[in-house]
Amino acid sequence: MFIGSRVYPSIAMAVTTFLMLRTNKSTFEFVLVFIAGVSMAPVFPTTLAIVGTAFPRMTGTAIGIVMTCGWIGLAVSSRIIGAIAGGDPLRLKKALLLIPGSAVLMVGLDLVIWSMLP
Repeated sequence: MFIGSRVYPSIAMAVTTFLMLRTNKSTFEFVLVFIAGVSMAPVFPTTLAIVGTAFPRMTGTAIGIVMTCGWIGLAVSSRIIGAIAGGDPLRLKKALLLIPGSAVLMVGLDLVIWSMLP
């Protein structure tokens, strides 16, 4: 149940953000950004549900750790993108590939976690 609700949005995020960075048509970009946003919507509540199920004791602590890691990832990813781009607008598209790369990483992590659950 949980695996599909996290893997499919992660795949959609990876594909839509990658295509978004490769297209030059503003209408198509708008559609891809919208689909990427919709695909990201179920990730946070599903993550909390997985953590709540995986940690029946000390659930609040586990959820706090997961949320903290998410916020750290948000803060760190922006700095990494900026460091890769180095202020060069031409390198920014390459630096933004970190976003679909992170979505692919999330697919892998989801599959690993799913294989560990009973």
